[in-house]
Amino acid sequence: MDSYKLICSALIKGLNGAGVPAEFSKINDIAVDGKKISGSAQTRKDGALLQHGTLLLDTNIEKMFTVLKVPKEKLKDKGIKNVKERVAPLRISKNEAIKAVKSGFSGVFGALEESKLTMEELTAAAKLSKGRYSNKEWNFRR
Repeated sequence: MDSYKLICSALIKGLNGAGVPAEFSKINDIAVDGKKISGSAQTRKDGALLQHGTLLLDTNIEKMFTVLKVPKEKLKDKGIKNVKERVAPLRISKNEAIKAVKSGFSGVFGALEESKLTMEELTAAAKLSKGRYSNKEWNFRR
């Protein structure tokens, strides 16, 4: 819980600085006016923590839920009849969101350093893309 709160606090700080009244919600969400604008997940392996998440920017909620299938139990636990009631897109541009994220993370964790990917990193990414992420069997293995 502490790591979720800490990492989400960086996003919240940046979004608040951009005029978005974001706040931490439940285990791993960020909300504005009670509506989810961001969700994240974590994994831990070999002493490292990875948290990844989303920011709903310019999202077509109707279309999103034609693809995502949210279990009824998850809605029931939250007292929600329709999942579309729970989420809302951010009303800022992609560039404003990028600036807010950078600002929030700099403010919470200190200076950020931007760099270009190395040739080794680009090669590894291409290998993963071809060997896993473009592979139907790997993507639908569950």
